[in-house]
Amino acid sequence: MQFKITLRHLWRNRLFTALNIVGLAVGISACWMIFVIVNYEGRFNKRIPDGDRVFQVVSSIAGVPRPMIEFVADEIAGVELAVPVHLQTKHDGHGEGLDATIIDDPEKQIATISQYFDLVHYEWLTGDKATALDAPNKVVLTQSRASQYFPGTDLQDIHGRTLMYNDSIPYIISGIVADLPYESSFEWQEFFRVELTSDYRWADSWNVSSVNELLYVKLKAHVAAEEVGRRIDAINTMHNKENFEKYQYTQTYRLLPLSEFHYASAIGGMQHRTVDKAVLYGLVGIALFLILLAVINYVNLSTAQLPQRALEIGVRKTLGGNPRQLIGRFLLETFAITLVAALLSIVLSAVCSHLLADFMPPNIRLYDHMGSKLLFLTALIAVVTLSAGIYPAWLVTRVRTVNILKPQAANFMGAGRISLRKSLVVFQFIIAMIFISCSLIIGEQLRFALTKDLGFGREAVLSLNVPARIHQQQMNKEKPLLMKQALASYPEIASVSISDPPMDDMLGHTTFFRQRDTGLMEVWSGAKYIDEDYLHTFSMEVLAGSNIDVTKATPGLILNNAAVSAFGFKSPHDAIGKMLISGSSPEPKPIAAVVPDFHQQDFRNPMSPVVLMFGYHMQRDIHIKLASTNPEGWHHAIEKIETAWQGIYPGVPFTFRFYDEVISALYTKERQTSTLVNAATGITIFISCLGLFGLATLTAFQRTKEIGIRKVLGASVSGIVTMLSNDFVKLVLVAVVIASPIAWWAMNKWLDDFAYRIDIQWWMFAVAGLAAVVIALLTVSWQAIRAAVANPVDSLRDE
Repeated sequence: MQFKITLRHLWRNRLFTALNIVGLAVGISACWMIFVIVNYEGRFNKRIPDGDRVFQVVSSIAGVPRPMIEFVADEIAGVELAVPVHLQTKHDGHGEGLDATIIDDPEKQIATISQYFDLVHYEWLTGDKATALDAPNKVVLTQSRASQYFPGTDLQDIHGRTLMYNDSIPYIISGIVADLPYESSFEWQEFFRVELTSDYRWADSWNVSSVNELLYVKLKAHVAAEEVGRRIDAINTMHNKENFEKYQYTQTYRLLPLSEFHYASAIGGMQHRTVDKAVLYGLVGIALFLILLAVINYVNLSTAQLPQRALEIGVRKTLGGNPRQLIGRFLLETFAITLVAALLSIVLSAVCSHLLADFMPPNIRLYDHMGSKLLFLTALIAVVTLSAGIYPAWLVTRVRTVNILKPQAANFMGAGRISLRKSLVVFQFIIAMIFISCSLIIGEQLRFALTKDLGFGREAVLSLNVPARIHQQQMNKEKPLLMKQALASYPEIASVSISDPPMDDMLGHTTFFRQRDTGLMEVWSGAKYIDEDYLHTFSMEVLAGSNIDVTKATPGLILNNAAVSAFGFKSPHDAIGKMLISGSSPEPKPIAAVVPDFHQQDFRNPMSPVVLMFGYHMQRDIHIKLASTNPEGWHHAIEKIETAWQGIYPGVPFTFRFYDEVISALYTKERQTSTLVNAATGITIFISCLGLFGLATLTAFQRTKEIGIRKVLGASVSGIVTMLSNDFVKLVLVAVVIASPIAWWAMNKWLDDFAYRIDIQWWMFAVAGLAAVVIALLTVSWQAIRAAVANPVDSLRDE
């Protein structure tokens, strides 16, 4: 009976019921989606046996020097397992037989030792871990990778089959393991035997680390990780002491716990997906703010209705309703609304998950965790019901029946609480104003990064990439040059360069030496391989000297301004003709030209020294500058490029990207942040407007007779609308004043990560504040106009 009465009341007030349901549904949906993401990211590596004893040896990067691997395994007490992992790039994997398929450039390949499978426990579906990697021509696959190579084939039939890599290297499938049934940083799918051979160039070098060579250790029980880490670092320091003193730097090694693998985004070269903990904390903070705003919105709308329910409440109290019954009645209403909102939020979450698919973590759908999700949703419904319903319910019990039944009961119930409701609306708009400001500033920084002069031309430049499996074949080594020569004859093509791109997410480094009077000078510098058309293709200015001359035995080097300073030259002209030696070649090379500094990585990284070296044969990237800057003429040029491609690389799919798209992809993380903030901004504004609408409704109801008297005395509709709206504009302006310094501080902290950033200007907060005011006016205008045009006879009839 009680539930039926509750439903009848909710239907009678269906406008406010709908507003409450929508407000809570949006808040719960956002909170639910963030929980799903955070719950997924927080489960990584939790189920690995003895995980508290598993560590990775890291410094500022994930790689280790080759000699450290054997030293840790043989010399460090307390280490139960020392497992090297070497990343592999075996191209064009395919199985033999009619049921086999080809995987172009398969990923997640490693070479390791059999003890890897003692470190990470897999279920063996075929084969034996003791013998699976006892020979160099064996490979172990995960079940999913085996199914990729041999679709629809029974695993027992796959075992023992041959896989061919690079069209010539055979490997016997010696084992198949089940994919790990839980979230893990150990994502590899093909396992080969590692060969720690002495013919490796840096086999005995302690001062060369590669992010392709990783070292994991499992400690014996009760061994202190800090002590083992100190001993590893001490031996590294002993071997590198001379270099540390000579070049004034240090490199400290430590043990990274398994529990931190997934969150080690600050360590360079981690060979698995990582996530920044600060991002997860930020998501949790956003979820809390959004659900808090939804609760505040409910409180505002519920208390705004209390004056209109004054007689109902008074009658219930007169008929013997005690405080517990009244609170239970209001909590039941809140529960019913929250339950419907939760059901609606499931639909909203499904829609938003599709729209924000790029923001969702990869593989998140592989792990259900329905139990934890249902538990969270149940707890969220309970928390929202109590936090949103308890204050309006308690408020009813505080009013005496004799006051409720007076003719002015409605005004009595609303008058004492208006300041609290105003405070809640101000709080909502503070949050909304912060998000609006952040969204605007993040957008401006992205626009700055994508439009600023980078020191080279990127307009009308196409980039082609020859697949590694094609390029590594000896007969295809010179085909990029053939492609360049074919395109050079087309009038639609301005120039073609086979080279490293000037700006991407990877920057190779090498050591360069300069002989000076005081001795040999050594500089660690960025290095890029180019050809003679590089400067023309990317419209680079020459400050001194001239372009490299490929007709000479030694074409020469090109330095940027930062490299000129790093090598100690007085000016660009002073550097021309001087000789440098690279660490990869003992032959001295002259400096042919100097170009201005240009951005080699995204705006988080400062422009640094870089040396451009002739070496097109090292590259499989082809950059094509179109002759026309008019996009309407590009289609014909691209058709000609595709024709040339198919003639030189028959059967290889033709794909290209405009180079400005490549640069834009460097800011994927920032774009995702912008998407998240924009979504949070929209949700916050929407929920805040619902609360403001409730307050406007209450104000118009309480001032009905005042408005009637003013109209009788000659007040215009516009004057009354202005009067009602001014109060709300003041609330929003208070929120703007409070929120602006908070947003300024938060965005300054975010912008500190950028070496090149915008300056936060006053107009950004002015625009955000104006947007908040306009949104507020649009929200309250309907109620204000409705009250202003009402017939004063109706409002004054009972006086």
